[in-house]
Amino acid sequence: MPMVFLTAQTLVLRMDILRDGHHRLPNAELFGSMAPYFAVAACSLEYRYYYSEAQKAVTWGLALLALFAHLVMALRMLDLAWPDQSPQEDMPEEPGKQWWPASWKVPRAFTKNLWFI
Repeated sequence: MPMVFLTAQTLVLRMDILRDGHHRLPNAELFGSMAPYFAVAACSLEYRYYYSEAQKAVTWGLALLALFAHLVMALRMLDLAWPDQSPQEDMPEEPGKQWWPASWKVPRAFTKNLWFI
């Protein structure tokens, strides 16, 4: 069941984000969506009947890997949300399409998902 959620989250991120422009961390959201698996593996090793120093080291490694994956995912979202340079002229107004003035700095990765109500 968790694989379904991982796949759904990855697909939503892949379909919602435009791949044009220059980003510092391309495709880093794929590593961020693996963080729950690192955390589950760490918790599974944490609650064992027998104690082992090696097991404790692997558990800490997996827990830190999960935290690092969350950090990479947050940095990728910041990279995507960073505003791009605005065009010099306004966009053409077309029915059913997005429009905003040229003075707004809108992130290019989310231009197809920007709707104002």
